[in-house]
Amino acid sequence: MTDWTNCPAVERHPSKISGDWAFTGTRVPVYALFENLEGGATVKEFLKWYPEVKEWQVIAGLKHEADSIKTAVQARKSCSTTGRRHRYKGTSKSTPWIVAQRKDGSCSRTGF
Repeated sequence: MTDWTNCPAVERHPSKISGDWAFTGTRVPVYALFENLEGGATVKEFLKWYPEVKEWQVIAGLKHEADSIKTAVQARKSCSTTGRRHRYKGTSKSTPWIVAQRKDGSCSRTGF
């Protein structure tokens, strides 16, 4: 799930559209953009259908989502050692361990 708190193109108010993220100054939910794009619409069509949304807001929203995906992919790559086995020094025993990604994007290794 994307954290929209740092995107200036969107806002969230509990009293507007059930607290969903919406484009700033509108009642158009951000998910409407992605649902329309997924359904085959173009950005131009979306802007025509929702004239209260500005082009800069759509561009900022798409860039924010792309940056969020890029960050998640990079974090996943840095945690790519999940499930490997570690051999104790000087013994023939090995133990599996798990690498988990924390909320801050860092990785933690847990043996069991």
